[in-house]
Amino acid sequence: MYDSLNSAIYNLRKRGFRLNFFHDKFNYIASSDFGIKIPFQDFKIVETYLFPSLHEEGTQSILYAIRTKSGLSGILFDYKDHFQKQLKSYQSNAFELEPIEQLNVQHHY
Repeated sequence: MYDSLNSAIYNLRKRGFRLNFFHDKFNYIASSDFGIKIPFQDFKIVETYLFPSLHEEGTQSILYAIRTKSGLSGILFDYKDHFQKQLKSYQSNAFELEPIEQLNVQHHY
């Protein structure tokens, strides 16, 4: 478990999760690092971390460690549950969400 978002990102980067993914519309994630789009069925979430949002008091953010079928690894930061909601609406037996680990981070607003 990590004590901050920065330490989680740092550790994931050291372990090879180097790409920055973002949620693209229509069941894709994308990486501007390589200019690629990856459909939901072509990646797996291998780690997830939940922590209090830095943007809005009372909301949660999620950091995902992602590995693609082609072997690329990176992180995706979801600060308003947009990606989580899209994942839940995606219907596939091949896709399973990993349990979310709660980070014990306190923010003072």
